[in-house]
Amino acid sequence: MQNWSITNTLVFNRSKSAEEAGMKNQGILIAMLFISLILSSCSVSSKNTKFFPVKQKQPRQSSLGFSVTPPPGENWYEKLKNDSLVYLKIAESSHTYAILTEAREVELVQRYSNPTDFLEYVKEAKNCNLEKDGIRNSAAAYTFENSLSKYCVRYQQSYEDHNLHGLRGRRHVNVSQAGLFCRHPEYENAAIDISYQEKSLSDATIQSYKSEGEMFLSSLTFHAAI
Repeated sequence: MQNWSITNTLVFNRSKSAEEAGMKNQGILIAMLFISLILSSCSVSSKNTKFFPVKQKQPRQSSLGFSVTPPPGENWYEKLKNDSLVYLKIAESSHTYAILTEAREVELVQRYSNPTDFLEYVKEAKNCNLEKDGIRNSAAAYTFENSLSKYCVRYQQSYEDHNLHGLRGRRHVNVSQAGLFCRHPEYENAAIDISYQEKSLSDATIQSYKSEGEMFLSSLTFHAAI
């Protein structure tokens, strides 16, 4: 179900995609090849939808009662995919590093009578990512984020992904993810999963844009359903 309202719809639809906007530069082409490789198994990878440059930074509203603002900084691209808003940054270091952010609407089937049960639900759902073959040296943490809602969980994960083919030698991809999984304070069946994820080659020295991911998380607000 697609409930997000892109307030700059005309700009979003008519802008050139990431592949079309200056992709003749060889460095950018290499960056896109790397991004395609390490995101090939990710849920935001889609042949049916392209990323478009973020032209306006006003909040994006969900009809379920959530609002987020695109990440700060330059060179962010946006995609509306089903129930998610996805942002990808194309930086100079994108041949060895990628960061993406996502805000995904969740319609809860079960009602949770207390925050502890909700935390266990989030933990079980997120730990599935760490149980796949080829995932090594994983770590995870889950804590309450009461400043937003008593039904709000902050999660952090890190692991090595050895599943990706096409990497030379014994290299793998280091993955770090942080996010907030929150139930709406007023609507028991409406939730949002907002996160950012960094991926980099194991032998690369990178410049992290984690701060921009954290700003994206902090932009989450609740409002009445539309």
